Amino acid sequence: MMPGRRNVARSSESVRGRAFRGPVGAAVLAVVFAGVFSATGAGILGVSMPWAEKGGAPANAWTAEEPCTLSAERSAHPLDPVLGSELTISTKLRTSCGPDSRPMHLVLLVDASDAMAGEPLRALQHELERTLLKLDLPPSDRPEIAVVAFGDVAVVKRALTTSVEQIVAGLRDIEAGGASCLDCGLEESLKVLRAGRLGAPSASFREVILLLSPGVEDECERIRSRANEVKAHRVVLVIACKGHACDRGCLFETASTRRYVFAMKTWTELDFRLRELLTADGAFHPIDRVILVDQLADELAYLEGGETSAVEGNRLLWVFEPWTTDVLTRTYRAGVAACGRFPLGDADEIGVTIEYNMAFWEGDSFEHPLPNPIVNAECPTATATPTRGSRTPTGVRPTEPTPTASAPTPELTPRAWHAHLPIALSGACAPTISAIDLVIAIDVSHSMYLTPMEGMVEEGGAWRAAARVAAATVEGLRPAIDRVGVIAYGDDSGDEAFIERPIHACCEPGLIPAPDDFWRLDGSRIDRAIARGVRMLEDAPPSPGAKRVLIVLTDGDLNQTSRVRLQDALGAANGADVSTEVIILGARDAGEMSAAVEGAGGRVRRWERFDADVPRWIAARDLCP
Repeated sequence: MMPGRRNVARSSESVRGRAFRGPVGAAVLAVVFAGVFSATGAGILGVSMPWAEKGGAPANAWTAEEPCTLSAERSAHPLDPVLGSELTISTKLRTSCGPDSRPMHLVLLVDASDAMAGEPLRALQHELERTLLKLDLPPSDRPEIAVVAFGDVAVVKRALTTSVEQIVAGLRDIEAGGASCLDCGLEESLKVLRAGRLGAPSASFREVILLLSPGVEDECERIRSRANEVKAHRVVLVIACKGHACDRGCLFETASTRRYVFAMKTWTELDFRLRELLTADGAFHPIDRVILVDQLADELAYLEGGETSAVEGNRLLWVFEPWTTDVLTRTYRAGVAACGRFPLGDADEIGVTIEYNMAFWEGDSFEHPLPNPIVNAECPTATATPTRGSRTPTGVRPTEPTPTASAPTPELTPRAWHAHLPIALSGACAPTISAIDLVIAIDVSHSMYLTPMEGMVEEGGAWRAAARVAAATVEGLRPAIDRVGVIAYGDDSGDEAFIERPIHACCEPGLIPAPDDFWRLDGSRIDRAIARGVRMLEDAPPSPGAKRVLIVLTDGDLNQTSRVRLQDALGAANGADVSTEVIILGARDAGEMSAAVEGAGGRVRRWERFDADVPRWIAARDLCP
C-alpha cells in the first residue's frame, strides 16, 4: 500500500469494504479508544512520512499536502521463532500535526432575539468577555474576530480585528429584542468574512462562524438554505447552544458537521471550545479517523490480543475514531505455522489510512505503508524440546488460541468485606479503625464511554465498569462503612454535577445509579472532583474515629485538568486528612495522572479488565494481608 491521497468514505460499511476483500460476517466495527500500550521486542522497523514540511507553504485543504506526519513502527519478538511457537507482534503509530499557518477569521454570531433577553444574554456576554481576556496567544497566532448580532435584523457590532478591547466593546454593545432572523445573521457574517479577504482567495484563510444561540425552533428550511450558501464559500459553521431547542435537527443540518454542534449546560464551556478551535485541537483536530489494516503472512496464524475492531482470519482491522492521541500501540499474538524465511505480513495489504477533518480539510484521506520485518522460522530438530506454553510442533496451522492458565484465588480470612477492599482503605484492616467515611467520585465524561474495558461485553466500557465497581465496593464494604457519599463529575463537579449524593449512613437504596442514568459530559475536571469530595467529607457531621477516604474512578485522561491543579487538589486532600485513591479503568496511557497522584501521596490502581463472572472483582492480591 503506497502513500496516496483520496476522498474519505464515511460509513462503517465503506471502512469494512476497504479493509476486507471478503465478507466480514457479523464482525462489528467498534469505536476504539486511543490508548498507549508499552511494547518490547526485537526487529523494530520504523517508517517516517514527513509529507507536511515545516516552514514551507501552509498545508491546507485545497493543496495536495497532508497536514500531519505519520511515523509507523512494527516489530515481532522473536524474529527467529521455532515452528509451533508464538510471536508477540506490536504496531506503533505516531502522528504529528503542525499548526495551520493560515490566518483565522472568526465571526462571533450572537443571537440577540427575545429568547436571549435579560440574564441569558448577560451570562453569554460575561463568559465571552472572560474567555477572550484570558486568551494568551502570541501576536502571530491571534485570530481576527468580528461580532455580529441578530434579532429582527443583523447588525455588525465589530468588524474583524485582533484587538480584544474592541471585540469586548462590540459584545457589550449588544442588546436583545425582536424575532430570530438567523438567516440574516448568516448572510451578514458572510459579508464580513468576504470583506476581510481583501481580494485573496478563501483558501488562504481559516474562516469560521461561531453561532451562539439558545437553539432554533422554526424556519429551518430557510436557515438551511442560507447555511448551505455560507458553506459553499468554504466557511466552517460551528454552533454552541444553551437552551431547550439545542437538540433540534435543524442545528445539526446547519453546522458543517454534526459534531460541531455543542449543546452546553452553561456558557462556561465556551472557554474550552474556543481554545480547541483556535489551536486546532480536540473536536477541531486535523485527524478525524485512523484505520489500521494488518494482514499477517500465511505462515502465521493470528491468536488473540490487540483489541481489534474486526478480524477475518489473518486480516486484522482497527478503527480509531475519534483520534485523540499522538502515539498509539497495539500488541497481539500469532502462532508460527510453517518453517522458512518470510515477511511478517502481506506488503500489498497492510497499511494505515488517515482521514482528515471534513470541515477544514474537505475530508481528504491519505494511505501509508507499514514496515514489514522478516521472520526466519526454524523447524525443530528431533531432540528439540518445545518451550513452555508453546504448541507441539506438528506443522499444522493452529486455529485456536493457546489457553491461558487462570491464577488461583488467594485464600482469605472469612470476612466478606475484606475481599473487596480497595487499596486506599487498607487501613481499615487494622482492628483500631471502627468506621469509614467514604466518598466515591465517578468520571462521567464522554471519553469514559469510549474507553473499552476488556471483559465488558456491553457498550460503554469504562463508563459501565465504574458504576459496577462503585456498587461492588459499597456492597463489599458495608459492614465496615459508616457513611457514604457519591458524586459524578464531568467538566464541572460543583453545582453543575449531574449526580451528587451527600454523605449519609450506609447504604440507602439507589446510592449508586445504574450506568445508563449517567450523563456523558464533554470534559472532566478531576481536580474539582477531588476538591468537592473533600468538602463533602468536611461538611458532613463529625464521625469520631472514622477514617476519611475518597475514591475516584476515571479513565486516566487529565482532559481539562493541568497536572499542577491535580497536585494542588491532592495536597489539599492530604491536608484535610483524606486518603485518596484513583482507580484508572481501561488501558489508556495515564502516566501523567499516575505520577501526579503518587507524587502527592495518593494511590493509583490500574484495572484493564472487568471479569463479568465475578461482580465483586477487586482482586484479593491487592487487599490487606
